[in-house]
Amino acid sequence: MGNAQTTAGDATTKTTTDPMATPPMTATLGSTAPRTLRLTLSHATNLAVADIRTSDPFVVFCVGNETQTSTCVASSLNPVWSLEVFEFKLTEADMLTRSLSIAVYDHDLGKSNDLLGSATLPLAAFEATKGRQDLECPLVIPDCFASQHVNSTLCGSVEVVESWPTVTVETRIEMQEFELLSLHYKPCVKGVVEGWEPIPIQRMMNDPHWTIHLHVQTQDETDTHGWLYSHGPTGPWYKTKFIAANYRKRVWTYHP
Repeated sequence: MGNAQTTAGDATTKTTTDPMATPPMTATLGSTAPRTLRLTLSHATNLAVADIRTSDPFVVFCVGNETQTSTCVASSLNPVWSLEVFEFKLTEADMLTRSLSIAVYDHDLGKSNDLLGSATLPLAAFEATKGRQDLECPLVIPDCFASQHVNSTLCGSVEVVESWPTVTVETRIEMQEFELLSLHYKPCVKGVVEGWEPIPIQRMMNDPHWTIHLHVQTQDETDTHGWLYSHGPTGPWYKTKFIAANYRKRVWTYHP
């Protein structure tokens, strides 16, 4: 009999193995059974200061080659995202072999964004429990912010669903650019963002099947018409308008 000891964080697990035992079946590691990994982002606490006394944080989630990004919260070390949801279409094999990478950045206008904290979570732990579970994830702080002695935590929930979405929801994105001559936002032209095309906004406004995705109100400045604002056409995007917001966008959803 052989002994193996593994350590994960503060938890230590000791297992006993029998070299004569039949090797476990490996078919499940290659299973293509569908899985939906649903992440709900709630808030973060005690983030590092990247700018003068504050930060402008946003979160990037990554599984394999797929990346999804949250909105950006202006001037906050304890940001609230009002339960933003991110879904990854995976397989059982993905859940057993891949990890979820989390990175919290400070948005710096005109220069590279600063990493405020990060974490890597093996998906196998979520596959084992399935269902929905709350997540309080301590972040690893970069050396450049170590002197602040912050204990940053990202909070939300994780849910593993044993299926893929069966209903395809049609969405379209409306984009506008601020025009200095008129001091108003005007519809963007094709090509401003790769893959984006203008939408027939007047027709959609007159069609009751199309509705605007509105934000949950987390502060007085949150836009009440569903607009997200950014300095550039590719983000990061804020739910509040700011002086250098050259672009804005919002999502329309079709309800049959």
